Amino acid sequence: MAKVRMLVAVTLDGCLPAKEDERLEWLRTDRRGFRRWYESCARRLSDDEPFVDFLCEKDRPDNHATYLAEIYDAGHLHLLRGLFLYHAVDEIVFYLLPVTSCKGASIVGAFSPAEWKAVQVKRYRNGICRIVYRNLLQ
Repeated sequence: MAKVRMLVAVTLDGCLPAKEDERLEWLRTDRRGFRRWYESCARRLSDDEPFVDFLCEKDRPDNHATYLAEIYDAGHLHLLRGLFLYHAVDEIVFYLLPVTSCKGASIVGAFSPAEWKAVQVKRYRNGICRIVYRNLLQ
């Protein structure tokens, strides 16, 4: 069965990072940031595609692809909410930025109930921590 991996850039207070935060550029371009996951995915998801079509494709029995959803600004909140509404997320990769400014949109309350297991933690010199969680209910 297909898997959905969600990459999330978030501040310590549960908000999406401010657009001017230079660490956000690092996340999008460095090989240790979001780019680390591009090669292992079949397709990157966006808000532009019909969600029902994606769910039908994902749930095909012969589909073993990994789909990637990137969440790092308010434009991605619709995708985050939709994936959690349909309980489609199998893995979350949090990139935790060491700041508490709450200048960006809050992601608190956008997640649906689930149980997660931390499977990997990595700290980088720029203060960012990567925490990978897997959904135990899927």
